[in-house]
Amino acid sequence: MKENKKIKITYNDKEYILEYNRKTIGDIEQMGFVASQFVDKPATMLPIAFKGAFLKNHKFVKQEIIDEIFSHMTDKQALIGELSNMILECYQSLTEDEVDEKDKEKNAHWEIV
Repeated sequence: MKENKKIKITYNDKEYILEYNRKTIGDIEQMGFVASQFVDKPATMLPIAFKGAFLKNHKFVKQEIIDEIFSHMTDKQALIGELSNMILECYQSLTEDEVDEKDKEKNAHWEIV
């Protein structure tokens, strides 16, 4: 599996590394995030997506701090695009083949019978 993209934010002299993985994507879905509504309902989906990017490395950061950081972000449009791309990459990773070339017997195979 390839390395996930990350965003580094420095705010009030503290560094935050934002990224998603399969677990954090599941977490934001449980919070109400729906990828297909990201463009149509940005006021609802964007705050969930931004909070979700903190979950992997900074899950104990309070919502008020996350909101404060977002309110002071520059180039929000590009940030939103990058968050969207990062989420999409996680969704795509769900269907990637993780083949173990060294131990082929452990690879599961399927067929229609």
